[in-house]
Amino acid sequence: MKQQTRFFAILMAILMILSVTPITSLANTTNTETYGGTFGVDGDNLSWKIENNTLTISGYGRMTEGYGFDRAPWYNYRNLFNKIIIEEGILNIGTYSFYDCDLIEEISFPNTVTTIYDKAIANCEKLKYIYIPESVSNIESPLFHACNTVERINVDEDNQHLSTDERGVLFNKDKTVLYHYPPNNTATHYDIPETVTRIGYNAFYNSIHLKSVQMSDNVSIIDNWAFMFCESLETINLPKSLTKISGQCFDCCFSLTDVEIPENVTTIDYYAFSDCESFKTISIHKNVTSIATNAFNSCNGVETITVAPDNPIYHCENNCIIETATKTLVRGCKNSIIPTDGSVERIGANAFYGTSSLTTIKIPDTVTKIGIYAFGGCDDLLAIEIPDTVTNIGYGLFDSCSRLKNVVLGKGITEIPELMFYRCYALSNIEITNEVKLIDRYAFYRCYSLANIKISNPECEIYASPDTIDSATTIYGYCDSTAQEYAEKYNRKFVAEHHYSSEETTPATHLTEGLMTYTCACGDTYTETIEKTEHSYNAVITPPTCIEQGYTTYTCACNDTYVADYVDATGHSHTATITTPATHLTEGVMTYTCACGDTYTEAIAKTTEHTFTEETIASPTCTAKGEKLFSCECGYAYTEEIAKTSHINADGNYSCDICGNNICSHMCHQSGFMGFIWKLINFFSKLFGTNPVCECGAAHY
Repeated sequence: MKQQTRFFAILMAILMILSVTPITSLANTTNTETYGGTFGVDGDNLSWKIENNTLTISGYGRMTEGYGFDRAPWYNYRNLFNKIIIEEGILNIGTYSFYDCDLIEEISFPNTVTTIYDKAIANCEKLKYIYIPESVSNIESPLFHACNTVERINVDEDNQHLSTDERGVLFNKDKTVLYHYPPNNTATHYDIPETVTRIGYNAFYNSIHLKSVQMSDNVSIIDNWAFMFCESLETINLPKSLTKISGQCFDCCFSLTDVEIPENVTTIDYYAFSDCESFKTISIHKNVTSIATNAFNSCNGVETITVAPDNPIYHCENNCIIETATKTLVRGCKNSIIPTDGSVERIGANAFYGTSSLTTIKIPDTVTKIGIYAFGGCDDLLAIEIPDTVTNIGYGLFDSCSRLKNVVLGKGITEIPELMFYRCYALSNIEITNEVKLIDRYAFYRCYSLANIKISNPECEIYASPDTIDSATTIYGYCDSTAQEYAEKYNRKFVAEHHYSSEETTPATHLTEGLMTYTCACGDTYTETIEKTEHSYNAVITPPTCIEQGYTTYTCACNDTYVADYVDATGHSHTATITTPATHLTEGVMTYTCACGDTYTEAIAKTTEHTFTEETIASPTCTAKGEKLFSCECGYAYTEEIAKTSHINADGNYSCDICGNNICSHMCHQSGFMGFIWKLINFFSKLFGTNPVCECGAAHY
């Protein structure tokens, strides 16, 4: 992975060089031709001229603040000069002003320049010395980029904004910000001054001689790319005040051994420790709450991963960093075993990227999603099986798995995303399941050993590019399928397999065989016999009776018949009826009768008491009691009184309708003391000529 990473680091520079118009190099000769023109923010306020191997920039005013890397006016003539003269009057140096000026060895700026923009000097392979005058008050990091031969930066001692130390390291004036360390300084150790609180962008970029760096706890910020490509750096102490490991901060520090992450760090940003091949362990303390998916890419030497047990976001199991809430495996190593207990449902992007010594890994059936480049760059991975539970996979999944030979795709996969098997040089055969609906671009590009690919879905969409499936691959698919269409369009060898639809043209019976006809879209057809069926019986149930068994009669249309499924007789079910009641003189008779007609009787024992017949011999009235006669058949008899009935007063005149008697019960009709009192009242009422009236409304005199 080290070679591969360095390759990508210089690839863009190579492409840039190849993309421009070829130019003639000085090649130790003096250029006698003259080139030049005008430029600047006003269009023509500045001029440039190349003459006698020297680029001269003159005029008054500002350059354009930034060019594209190949857009400076003199870019296409950069190999015709080895010296640059910037005259007084130039106020700024724009981005990429001096890009790929490979022949210059030193550069200085006039005392009118106040601002130097980021990457103003970049990829100048022979540049050794840079001089910054008193006038410069503002620089943007990185001031120079990939100028790997710079040995020293000099700053005018009267500059009020910038300074250097004895190593030629560039700082701000009070040395609280370290801007640039000369990458070709041959010292192997550097003590960062205790005044420094911030290390700037690209500060130690490609300082290939440094083996160790010491800094104080005053440093609280280390910017992106600060130590990138310090290939020899072995040890560095990180200050306690640090809260973030910035993006690509230690990217490609191939020799850096395990780094202790300070307790105050909460974030490990993108590619922070990518390609730190000498790491043996990754230890995440309790305060780290954010780890970029590619923070530890290509740390191939890692053998052990731990996470503090009280970390609220992550936990570790089987050498896997797992984001607890989302059940996402964030980072693994060559000794990782993915847990099968359900704690992992997703394998995150770049989770195993660059783990080149990983030879095998089992994905449990709890996993449903695998992120982009999850196994990219796993050079030694030989075989892998994706379970049916996985339904979502990211692009570049096995990119650059150069020894990957055997792959089994689960039925949950519906797409082969772009770059999935890009540069899988050893992959020889693969079957794309019927569930796959899309094979995206570059899916099998540069799979030079891929001899055969079978595409089972006749309607699978294949990205229309010759780079989707390598030219040496034989495609197996169905007639008139999208696979055949792709093969013919891009001149790939195609082996057709018929894709038949079936139709039962003659149904089978138990007497005769049937016929199944298979037809391919190309017109090819064949038939197969269908075996005779078994008898098809209709069942008729004869239910059981009291004395006979029940059974089922099975009859086929061919008249074949048999009887089975016998059911025992139900037995009699009698209903009891008293046909002769018992008395104290004679027994009675109980008759039992079944629905089938079967019957039997039982005697009912004599009763122990008389059996009386009731007869009313005198009915009661409102004035006289009645009488009832009770007589037994044995001759014994007795009588009982019947109480008098109540008076009947239908017309409300307080006299009985039957006997005519007054039936008022009020005080005027009472006996005793109360009756006496009423009589006195009645007497005096008559004496004084008044008519007393009863409560009931009747007049009494």
